[in-house]
Amino acid sequence: MSVGTVVSLVAFLAGQGVLAGQHRSVGLGDAGSLQAVLSTGGYLAVMGLLGVAVGVLLRQTVAAVLTVLGLGLAPTLFGGLFPTWLRDHVLNYLPGPTGNRIMATDPAPHLADYLTLGAWVAASVLVAYILLHRRDA
Repeated sequence: MSVGTVVSLVAFLAGQGVLAGQHRSVGLGDAGSLQAVLSTGGYLAVMGLLGVAVGVLLRQTVAAVLTVLGLGLAPTLFGGLFPTWLRDHVLNYLPGPTGNRIMATDPAPHLADYLTLGAWVAASVLVAYILLHRRDA
């Protein structure tokens, strides 16, 4: 079990403690809850791999952190400032919005969301591997 999955489970259980006081809690057995907890743990692990790959590519800690944060948060925070066609065909497929769909329970994530995120990480790791061997060989 990854650290991200443990953190996701603890956050879920803590959230249930808060929501139970408002009579709005759900359990791990409810539709989509367990999948969301496990997917969130996986998403955190995958974003860590993406961060390592970007770090190898850029060779600057601050630039790598800002790039991964930008890929994760910027489309969600600033997506409304862009035209609809750009949001639907470009921004929607960046790691942040894809991760949001993966961690959601309603609507349930699609296989395409997992494949999109996997493609981001696989491409980043592959390019980082190639550049690392060319630059540092």
